[in-house]
Amino acid sequence: MKKTLLTSFILASVSFGCSESNDVSKNEKSSAKIKVVSDPKMQAWVGHYTAVTPCANCVTRCEGCEGIGIDLKINADQSFVFERTDNNADTKPVVFMGRFRFIDPDKRKIELMGVSDKHKFALSEGSIEVIDTKTERFFDSEDEFLLDKLT
Repeated sequence: MKKTLLTSFILASVSFGCSESNDVSKNEKSSAKIKVVSDPKMQAWVGHYTAVTPCANCVTRCEGCEGIGIDLKINADQSFVFERTDNNADTKPVVFMGRFRFIDPDKRKIELMGVSDKHKFALSEGSIEVIDTKTERFFDSEDEFLLDKLT
């Protein structure tokens, strides 16, 4: 009888200890999520953006060119969904999903990892702007590269 009680007590203690450990790790995960969302520099990026920009190889709109449709969703966990549609061709949109990284210390510019062509952006007032991939500077025809924030 004493062995049965002792065994039950040990099992209950181990079980309680494990559940305490799980609660702690859940709380740590929740705290980590809150830290990501509460970063004001990160929060400035979070949202859904859309625009029609000049074609992939153009720095301004070309005559007769319908441009490239861009739909970009940026999440607080530094992930993104980027959809690019060639409005000049009867093709399906190309969708990229992944993570982005900041390319400046002030967190005002990002690069979408795994995306080629016009995959760097800079914060602008109430929107974001596609920037030149090589120079990381704004295009001369800035207005044509602005993505409006929907949410």
